Amino acid sequence: MILDGFIDLLYETDEGFIVVDYKTDAIVVSTLDEMVARYRPQGLAYALILSEQLERRVVRCEFVFLSAPGDALVGEVEVTEALLTSLRRAVGRVSS
Repeated sequence: MILDGFIDLLYETDEGFIVVDYKTDAIVVSTLDEMVARYRPQGLAYALILSEQLERRVVRCEFVFLSAPGDALVGEVEVTEALLTSLRRAVGRVSS
């Protein structure tokens, strides 16, 4: 399986890495939870790839929605080891 993408910002805290992804497209859903759900698979793919390649923990993905000048909404997806294990299994099934 090949995935292609660009991480806008990656930084490290004492707990692990944080992925930040800026979103500038028009908001087509009504709540922040819906916006985060739309991009959750992308953030989790980044987390899985980073954790595998860097052998370091990714603790969360933050999505910064920049829909209008001066306005920003921030939503996040927590990344747990159980979630990454589930993703590894799913990717393994697709790759086989």
